[in-house]
Amino acid sequence: MKRAFIICGPQSSGNRLLGAILVRAGCWGEGSTNQPKHISEIPSDTEKIVWIHPPCLDTALTDLKAVEFNITIIIIIREPEATCRSMVKAGFYPDLATAFNERIVKIQDSINTASKHNCKIEILTYEGLTMPMLKLWLTRLGLLTNNLENPLNLVGQFAPDFISNQNSKHYVAF
Repeated sequence: MKRAFIICGPQSSGNRLLGAILVRAGCWGEGSTNQPKHISEIPSDTEKIVWIHPPCLDTALTDLKAVEFNITIIIIIREPEATCRSMVKAGFYPDLATAFNERIVKIQDSINTASKHNCKIEILTYEGLTMPMLKLWLTRLGLLTNNLENPLNLVGQFAPDFISNQNSKHYVAF
């Protein structure tokens, strides 16, 4: 059976790192925002794929199951205080209470959708993400670890200044 690793989290920006790690560990896809939009965009001979935030998780899981993918949903739980403060500062939410609530709702939605489709669920945080931890975790997922020492090349990491400037305002000190 084919394997699919769907990366979910309250916001997708930080999940590109994990996407790049999974691609380096042997998955088809990109560790960037240049993701497939439809199942038909995934090569039929692909054994393992990584997909960051499909446009509609529920529909994507139904379609992946139809082409016999065994799916693991990886839910990224990022540090809440700085994450929510950044979302408020960026204007995504009017206040911290709303940001905290929406963050929890998005995490719950991902877990509920994964459970509804009988997907395996992995919950991961970036805090304490180390090479020894990755080697143990990726092996448990059935992925390779021999390419992790090489630098990760994220598609879009050399984006024009206006994009990096846009992103940097989301992570300012308070």
